[in-house]
Amino acid sequence: MIIDEPIKENDRVEVFSRKLEDKSIIVIKKFKDSILYEKEVSCFKALKKIAVPIKKYSDCSFESPYYLSLEGLLKQPLSPLTAKRIAVNLLKILQILHSLEIVHADLKPSNIFLDDNKQLRLNDFETVQSKNYLPKEDLCSGTPGFSAPEVWIQSQLDWRADQYSAGIILCLLFCGQKPYTETAPEKLYEIQKNEPVNPGSLNPDLSGDINEVIKKMCSFEVNDRYESPVDILNDLENAAIHRAKHQILVDDKSVVISSQERKLPLWAILLALAGIATGALLLLSTV
Repeated sequence: MIIDEPIKENDRVEVFSRKLEDKSIIVIKKFKDSILYEKEVSCFKALKKIAVPIKKYSDCSFESPYYLSLEGLLKQPLSPLTAKRIAVNLLKILQILHSLEIVHADLKPSNIFLDDNKQLRLNDFETVQSKNYLPKEDLCSGTPGFSAPEVWIQSQLDWRADQYSAGIILCLLFCGQKPYTETAPEKLYEIQKNEPVNPGSLNPDLSGDINEVIKKMCSFEVNDRYESPVDILNDLENAAIHRAKHQILVDDKSVVISSQERKLPLWAILLALAGIATGALLLLSTV
C-alpha cells in the first residue's frame, strides 16, 4: 500500500513523502508555477555535486530520495567533533556556491540534508539569486533567525548573506541553539544590529577559536564578515574544538593550557613552573 504524508504546502509548492510498496520512501515536490519549476530544476542541474538528486515525476514536479534533514539531526546533541565535521562540509558547499556566483538566500537546517554517505546536500532553490536568477518581487526570501540583516532591507544579495546564515547554523551545531528567537523581521533587524552574535554565551565550553569564527561570520556589517569561504575554512579547520580549561601566569603573561593540548597532568606542569620560579629566586639571591 502506498502512503503519502504531507511535508509542506503554500501558494507555490506542495511537498509530501511517499512510502512505496517496497517500503522505500521518496519525496515528491509539485510546483504551482511552471517558471519556478524550471528555475529549480535548472539550479539542481547546476549544483548537481551538492544538491539532493532529483528526477522528473510528472509535469511541474520531481521526486528525490528521502534523506535525514540537518534539522532532524539537530534534535539530539552533537559531539564537538561531529559538529566540526558537519561545519566544514557546509563551508565547502558555501565555497562551491560562491565559485558559481550563486546566493542560496535561505540556508537553514530544514533545507540541508545528509545523504547515504553522510555528506550534506542542499534543497529548495526557490529563493536563489545569481546573474541568471533574479529574485522575484513577490517571493519573500529569508527565514527569521537564520537570515542576514540585509535580507530584510534589500532584494539583491551577495554570498555574504549565505555566510551569515551558515554562521547561525554553526552556532546551532556547536551550541545547540540559535542566538535569536524573534520572528518579526523589523524587530529582528534591530536586535541583530544592537546585540551581536556571541556563541560563547550560549555554550560556556565553546572554544575561543570557534567562537571568533562564528562571530565574524555573523557580523552585522557585511564588510566585517570574511572575504572568502576559503578564509573561513582555514580558520575553522585550524580551530580547537574545546574551550581552554586551565590558565596560568608565566612572566606576567597569561598562558592557556587546554585539556586537549597538554600532555602532562596540570599538577606536574604547575610543579615544574614552581621549580623554575624557585631556581630563579635562588639565582637572584646569589647575585
